[in-house]
Amino acid sequence: MKSNIDSRYTFKNFVIGASNELACESAFACAKNPSNAHIPLLIYGSTGLGKTHLLHAIGNEILENDPEAIVCYVHSEQFVNDLINALKTAKIAEFKSQYQSVTALLIDDVQFFAGKERTQEEFCHTFNSLLECKQRVIITCDKFPKEVDGLESRLKSRLGWGLSVCIDPPDFKTRVAILQKKSVQQGFNLSDDVANIIAEKIKSNARELEGALNTLWTNASFMHVEISLDFTKKTLKELFNEDEIICNEVNIVFSHGKESGPWGSKITKMADYAKTICECKIHSLDYQDLNSPDERVERLVPKRLLL
Repeated sequence: MKSNIDSRYTFKNFVIGASNELACESAFACAKNPSNAHIPLLIYGSTGLGKTHLLHAIGNEILENDPEAIVCYVHSEQFVNDLINALKTAKIAEFKSQYQSVTALLIDDVQFFAGKERTQEEFCHTFNSLLECKQRVIITCDKFPKEVDGLESRLKSRLGWGLSVCIDPPDFKTRVAILQKKSVQQGFNLSDDVANIIAEKIKSNARELEGALNTLWTNASFMHVEISLDFTKKTLKELFNEDEIICNEVNIVFSHGKESGPWGSKITKMADYAKTICECKIHSLDYQDLNSPDERVERLVPKRLLL
């Protein structure tokens, strides 16, 4: 069975920070010294935070220590497609044999199984077989499985048998480190000023950071220029104009509410629109907080939005 392990993703080039330290340590322990405490290992968190990187890192580490190991990385969608093909061609026994004979099964984005009863049934059989043989099962999900609608209770229960660890969005320091490490990997150095300003603007995940970095590097290469602070602002102008655009929109909404008098009335009038245009992207404005009649809500909105 094809391993599908990507050699580019290792523990050595995974940037560790407070938001992912436990997940990385757990993944490394599972790869090095598997035990009942780590099997199965579930890593969950939003998209672009490094879950897939850790799956491949586990696979690479296992193969480095044991080249004869049968390690299989598979996205849950591929598992579904393999099962469908096996059912169509009457090769379900072969399907079972392939998936149940591996040393380590690395399943990515298990939330894709939601609503697919036959897939969940077959995965449970595979899961049980591997655990009975004391083989490794490592799974990722975009949220804690119990919060995923459409997953059967028996599968949710199985996914919680071992160790469950969460990856959160990276903090500022980790975002800067990600940018600097990725730039070195691509063969250029990123100044602290540029790394800091990008990290300040992109707060959600590492994938968006890498996308911004690739955009910078590509444009700088074509234009034969250095990646300066001014060049960064011009190249990523949509990113740097976002705050100004949202501020203007929110100011318009607040100005429409000025005739209403009290803070509670103003905020009630603009709450639905403000929720849409802000969506907590920049300043983490919460709809319930905006709708509160308490004047202390002013503290939740940056002063520049109220000028």
